[in-house]
Parts: sequence; structure tokens; C-alpha cells
Amino acid sequence: MKFHPLLLVSLLTCLVLPAAHGQSQLELNTQACGEYQKADGQLNSVYQQIRRQYSGQKQFLDKLTRAERAWIAYRDAHLDSRFPSNNPQLEYGSVYPMCRCQELTQLTRERIQFLKRWVEGVPEGEVCSGSIRISAVNRPLASRCGSSATHSDQTKG
Repeated sequence: MKFHPLLLVSLLTCLVLPAAHGQSQLELNTQACGEYQKADGQLNSVYQQIRRQYSGQKQFLDKLTRAERAWIAYRDAHLDSRFPSNNPQLEYGSVYPMCRCQELTQLTRERIQFLKRWVEGVPEGEVCSGSIRISAVNRPLASRCGSSATHSDQTKG
């Protein structure tokens, strides 16, 4: 009995992608792009949270805005390098929207994690924190209670 290679590929695809079984490519594209839209909304939320928390730091906010614009340019250039065709829909077919949205989702989630450092803060003692605030959870008790005494003042004999 001769085994047809296309049948083998079809069977393997069903085994590897069980969640996709029974879904059309349009549904998969819609689902992937919906995930990206959700991630993009989360990114915008984190970005706005940073802008509120650091509202008094104009220089930082100006540079953050520049960094976000640069990140968007990087993201777009990355997508262009991942799918370099002048007509990606034609070259990569009906899966292109799904693949593009999956890549956008991954890049966006990575950016969210990166930006959350400004929202959550860093532990005290992080000497390279730069513009990132010290986390309230990680501050010594005296600084959380409004005391001007430092930990070293409290430990002097």
C-alpha cells in the first residue's frame, strides 16, 4: 500500500494542532488578532499607568514617549523582516494574518512585562534602577510610615 505524503501532513497537522481542529482559517485569524488586540489594550493601560504615576517627571515622560515610538518602529521593522514579502498575504497565504497577529501578540506581551517595572517598582538596593521607583513593598518600614529616618539611622547605636 502506497502512503500519500499529503495525507501524512494532514494527519500530523491534526495531531499537532488539536485546538485548531474544526476551525476555519478565518476563525483562527480572528482569534489570533483578537488576542493581539487584547494585548495591545493591556500595553496601552500599562503605558497610561506609568504616565499617571510619573506625571511630575517631564524629562522621563518625554524620553518614555520617544522610547515607545522607537519600540513601535522596531516592532514594525521586526514584522517586516519576519515576513519580508512586498505582498505577504499573497506569498504566505491565508495563514498570514494569524501569524502576523501571533508575532504582534508575543512582542507586545514582552513589552508589557518590560514596562511593568515602572509600575511595580524595583527592590530597594537595586543600584541600576534609574528612573524606576523603589517598590513600596520593598521599602524599609520607616520610609513607608513617613519617617525621615533611614535604615542606617535606625541601626546606629
